[in-house]
Amino acid sequence: MKGNLEALAVMFGKEPKKPKQTEQAKEFHLEYKKLVKNLSQEEKAKLRKDLENARLGHYPKKWRNRRWAALITINLLFTLSFWIDIQLFEGSMIASRVLGGGKNPPKTGGKKMAESS
Repeated sequence: MKGNLEALAVMFGKEPKKPKQTEQAKEFHLEYKKLVKNLSQEEKAKLRKDLENARLGHYPKKWRNRRWAALITINLLFTLSFWIDIQLFEGSMIASRVLGGGKNPPKTGGKKMAESS
């Protein structure tokens, strides 16, 4: 409940509190400093360059390109399916036709069950 009240207070303009550093975080930072200390100057320069590029938004666009390729492919499959009228994608993204649902599934329940009881 305390976390919710704190979040509500921050939403209304209170400055957020900085969390206290745990022992696990302190150990991690010590190990990180030791690791960075052992790096060569070239490795440190490469890390700085990578961090600066990420900060500026210059990073590999591999996953963005894959996402766009997937979207375009799905849309082209939908268009192809509509054009040759196989009705695989159109109107049924849950693939009920692929699983054998057909256009007119058998009716169950409803009026007949109410009449029979």
